[in-house]
Amino acid sequence: MQDLRIVGVDPGTQHQTPRLLLSDGSDAEYGLPVDESLRAALARASAPRDPKAEPPALSPRAIQARLRGGATVEEVVADSGLSREHILRYAGPVTDERAYRAARARETVVARASTAEQHRLAFGDAPATLEAMVMVRLRAMGVTLESMSWDAWRREDGRWAVTCNFDAASSETHAAGIGQQPPAEWTFDPAARTVRPENKWAESLSALPPTTRAAASSRRLAAVDKPFNVDDHQTSPTPGTPEPPAQPVPSTGDGADHEDLLDILRARRGQRLGTDASGDDKLATLLTRDEQPVRPPAEEQRTDTLPGLEEDTAEPVTTDDDGETDSTDAWGFSYDENSAEAPGPSAESDEEEADPPRRKKRSSSRRPTMPRWDDILFGHKE
Repeated sequence: MQDLRIVGVDPGTQHQTPRLLLSDGSDAEYGLPVDESLRAALARASAPRDPKAEPPALSPRAIQARLRGGATVEEVVADSGLSREHILRYAGPVTDERAYRAARARETVVARASTAEQHRLAFGDAPATLEAMVMVRLRAMGVTLESMSWDAWRREDGRWAVTCNFDAASSETHAAGIGQQPPAEWTFDPAARTVRPENKWAESLSALPPTTRAAASSRRLAAVDKPFNVDDHQTSPTPGTPEPPAQPVPSTGDGADHEDLLDILRARRGQRLGTDASGDDKLATLLTRDEQPVRPPAEEQRTDTLPGLEEDTAEPVTTDDDGETDSTDAWGFSYDENSAEAPGPSAESDEEEADPPRRKKRSSSRRPTMPRWDDILFGHKE
């Protein structure tokens, strides 16, 4: 295209349209009529642009936020309309950050060091990291480890998602059993250094078998013949159950008893005990009327068991025909290390630790000692 410059204006005549006089680099002149089409083109070119009609340009921070959230450079270019070179200018720091988070997640410990034979064969004496566990299980599936690729991005809730992509075509059996295509995805907490599976692939590649070790003295539910009645159980006496302390029964004739006691004391003023046997017995009855007999102390602590509850003892871990325990996962790894190192208790220690049988304490109830007459009249001397 050749550029022209304005060299003048031809006003024209009554029957001729005004024209713009143009010239090129060779001094050749041209004429451009000033008509309605030229005026309309100039009006459209000089009109202000609507900012809402055009998408706003992404700032460098917005570009990095999109990349940190998992978007690729091609996706940002397609959504923003910016050039690829402009996006790559700000993608470097974010790419390094995502690679750093993925490396930290791969170093996260998912299984502690164990003395189990399967663990020692796979990981030695060191704990199993996420990357090591995934590599061992993918190798067992027959997946080519060269096809593995790790990535990480920041989710909208602020946590980091970590993925491991690989070619599952070489292990069609496992892929069909899981029912979905890779990648395996975990949620990574950088502060706690923990990972949590988010799909079936991640659970299959990193989850550990549940432990089957039961507590030795725990209780568990068992089937019963009939429903348990709380009222009948509470009201029925059981051996060894301590009875509530007896409360003194208020007497309706407390005022009359006090008057009788004062009358007897006035009548026996100056007399000593033993001279009037019937009066002594009546006086002793009034003095000991409100006292309760001494109850024997409670027996040993209640040991009865509610129906439907059984004492649970340590059960041996069941094994199948292949020799794998319940705590062994599908890959043959067992993380139960309770057997070989801890020797069983000896008979001597059992005898020493056994509690001797408790002897029941006996206490007989006895009648309170009759107070002396001088103590009643003049008070008891310490």
